[in-house]
Amino acid sequence: MSSQRSKRVVVALSVAVVLAVVCTALTGEDKSSMLFVGDLPGFYGLGRLVLEGHGDHLYDLEYQREVQNRYWPILGQAVFPTMYPPIVALAMATVAWIPPVPLRFLLGVLEIALLIFSLRRCAIDQRVERWGILFFAAPIFISVVGIQNTAFSIALTVLLRALLQSGRMFGTGMLAGLLFYKPQIGVIVGTFVAMGKGYAFLAGLVVSLLLQYAAGVLVCKGDWLVPWVERITSFSPLRSHLDGYQMTGVIGHLPLEGVLGLPLQTWELAVCTLYMGVFLVASWWLRHSIERWNQLFTLLLITFPVFVPQTMFYDLGISIFWLVVTANLSSRRMIWRAIEAVVLVDVCFLFRSHTFSLIPLGALLVAALGVAQNSRLNSRLSRRPAEASYPRPA
Repeated sequence: MSSQRSKRVVVALSVAVVLAVVCTALTGEDKSSMLFVGDLPGFYGLGRLVLEGHGDHLYDLEYQREVQNRYWPILGQAVFPTMYPPIVALAMATVAWIPPVPLRFLLGVLEIALLIFSLRRCAIDQRVERWGILFFAAPIFISVVGIQNTAFSIALTVLLRALLQSGRMFGTGMLAGLLFYKPQIGVIVGTFVAMGKGYAFLAGLVVSLLLQYAAGVLVCKGDWLVPWVERITSFSPLRSHLDGYQMTGVIGHLPLEGVLGLPLQTWELAVCTLYMGVFLVASWWLRHSIERWNQLFTLLLITFPVFVPQTMFYDLGISIFWLVVTANLSSRRMIWRAIEAVVLVDVCFLFRSHTFSLIPLGALLVAALGVAQNSRLNSRLSRRPAEASYPRPA
């Protein structure tokens, strides 16, 4: 596929998607669908509660319902339960003064810009196929259309890796703390990097989390951490009931409840602990090897949705991003393999209901491709005479 032909294909597909979205907007009957509403009400509601001085009721579902229905009457008294930490509400408060429709457009443009930045910043080359394959992956495309936060998470991981390569560990820890706005990602990434990169990173991480806690105290007008954890704990069963079919963790979708007399949560915790243990030991072992450690970090981001409970369909977008930007697309065969992987993930997304889901199969496929690619890269690295090393951790 020549470069010019590839560009024409990507442009044609993009035009087709724009036309499809416009036609759906003109002819669609479901006014509460993802295209018209998306996930913006949940985020917007948090921002409005802060602006209106109701930060102490940030996680009160009745307050959330009132704000969301005020700006989206088509919800019909439904509510998007939202339990992100106060730092997210504070960030949304900076833009929640903008009416929902123009804000949704602006946030969509910002997410596309973040994806372009991330792709240009860390892709192994600038082949246009990468952009086409990435944007047409359902977890990323739907995140942009529905105003989710996948593009922001991707950008944070890209900046995190860039700071790691620069050796500025304290600043890297400060940035890694921002990933804790999604604890299932922040805890994994923060623990992994802290294990391999020493005390300076850990100090930056702690400072970042303390600053976020202080900001939350201002927003919520008092201590928020313990009440928030209590709400998260009680919210988890509700979240599982609402959209547990979108969870990517493979263990949670296996019939393990009661096997060996253990509840499913115990199986999930055991598998997650084993998964993290392997990566933490490898992180410590490879901490002085720049290339291999970065490779391991990328593999962590590709595989975590398979083994970590509570990771959602949108988190799979992070894995797909890192798989696409690191894949070798120098041949037609590799391009088609990447396209087939994304298509299969999209097909898995189509087959889901509240009692059945193929989404974990899509996550497993992405992880398997990442492991296979990692194995080939390892074989090439092993033939090199020597590697550069990081300075020893502070």
